[in-house]
Amino acid sequence: MKLYSFNFLILLLTYGNCNSDIHIGYQVTLAVPVVYSMGFIGRALLMETNQIEPNFKAALSVEAVNGKYSCSLEVFLGDVKVWNSGHYSRFYTWDECVLELTNDGDLRLKGPQDRVGWRTGTSGQRVERLQILSTGNLVLVDNMDRIKWQSFNFPTDVMLWGQRLNVATRLTSFPSNSSSFYTLEIQHNRIALYLHSDHITRKSTSKIFSAGKRDRKFGAIFLFSRREKI
Repeated sequence: MKLYSFNFLILLLTYGNCNSDIHIGYQVTLAVPVVYSMGFIGRALLMETNQIEPNFKAALSVEAVNGKYSCSLEVFLGDVKVWNSGHYSRFYTWDECVLELTNDGDLRLKGPQDRVGWRTGTSGQRVERLQILSTGNLVLVDNMDRIKWQSFNFPTDVMLWGQRLNVATRLTSFPSNSSSFYTLEIQHNRIALYLHSDHITRKSTSKIFSAGKRDRKFGAIFLFSRREKI
């Protein structure tokens, strides 16, 4: 059985104040190359926090993946990706990748002909702006600074300091060179790490470790086989 390496990284951060936001009505577009180019990555920096480096940054990204181009909203700590809107389901597009915060408060990724590939579903909730906080949490807030949506509620393969995982939530890592993947899962009485193998004839799941209630306290965690940088 072939095994794939993974790592946990505990981070302690120095926080500052966020001085960047995007208001309703905002729209930015990234052009998508006409011809597929392997390894292509194009990014537009949207916001960043005002804190001691490494700081958090939010970016709109176009990336060449498996013969197509994906469009995603991403968060970076320094030059390391810590959140991606397309972690579980990529939005593939052509010609253009558009990020829009609509006047009725919905944050969307769109392609040609206004085809929506990802959204926060916050229309009608009186959202006023998009912010990136000094914790790395990407949030939509109203005029009273009440959070209507936050990236911390949709974990990928990273858990940042101050982020909480509830029962039935998980971190998931997809190695680029394998059909197998890892999950770090929060269960009622333990934290468990699983390796999921997807074979032609069967599926299997192997528990790598588990920790009981007294071991549940931990800081920021990266679960990965290979970290992507800017």
